[in-house]
Amino acid sequence: MRLKKLYSTVSITLVFMMLHGCLFPVMWSNPGYMVSIEAKKIYKKDVVLFEDILKEHNFDTAVKRETSIICVWHKKDMSTGRQIKHPFVKTAVCYNEIPGTDMMKDFSFLIMNEWEGQDPELKHEIDSIANILIAELKKLVGEENIRVERKATGPPF
Repeated sequence: MRLKKLYSTVSITLVFMMLHGCLFPVMWSNPGYMVSIEAKKIYKKDVVLFEDILKEHNFDTAVKRETSIICVWHKKDMSTGRQIKHPFVKTAVCYNEIPGTDMMKDFSFLIMNEWEGQDPELKHEIDSIANILIAELKKLVGEENIRVERKATGPPF
């Protein structure tokens, strides 16, 4: 009886782990890549400048979400010489307006490909657009008001 209960418990645990992706090696790998950029002391008129920069680099507006924080998602499809299942780079421009002023708070960029961002071509594109945006931010708000984080990410589940 105890062996049957143990077998049932182990079987149920394995099924739940498989359903949630815990048993697959991709769960422990970091195939994605992301650059997070946050800035302080930025004005609403400057948001348009950054959206124009993204458009100049062939990013199309995908979705605009408005809650307490506004996030505009952009996407750039990449043609690579190899077969990549997810050949794109996504960016999000997120900000929160301070009522009664033209200043933004919580202004940030996310530039990522969470599936295959470690691919050299995709990672180069992510770093390239991040460097352009960082250079423009430095001109506007100064280096001391910018925080940048580059990291490998796991796939979204």
